[in-house]
Amino acid sequence: MIVSYVVYDALGNIQRVGGCAKCDLSLQTEVNELVLVTEIDCSDATHYVVDGDLKELQDFPAITQAVVNANGEYTITLTNIPAETSVTWSDGFISEENDGTLECVVAFPDEYRFLLENVRHFTREVVVNV
Repeated sequence: MIVSYVVYDALGNIQRVGGCAKCDLSLQTEVNELVLVTEIDCSDATHYVVDGDLKELQDFPAITQAVVNANGEYTITLTNIPAETSVTWSDGFISEENDGTLECVVAFPDEYRFLLENVRHFTREVVVNV
């Protein structure tokens, strides 16, 4: 009997999907991975796993942005960021945000991009014009 499966990590990120004989399910995982049998057509672009259940990705909540100019330095503030969100800054720096707020200080006006990634949400890019 062929079954469809999802391989995912401890955070719920889907690593890959496929089909195999039920007796071969244990062969589909690598170290620190889990496997789930499913009848749902899914991928890492549409779903994640929590407590052994597939869940559909959601849009990020509305991200509020503000820019304050003080003495020639600009402070960019993004708020309403869900916990455990990985943020890739314009310069390639990556931070994990857990308190709902990201702040950065920049020295000159420009367009600044922040890529937000969270296992429970579709990836989102926030562009701030300073």
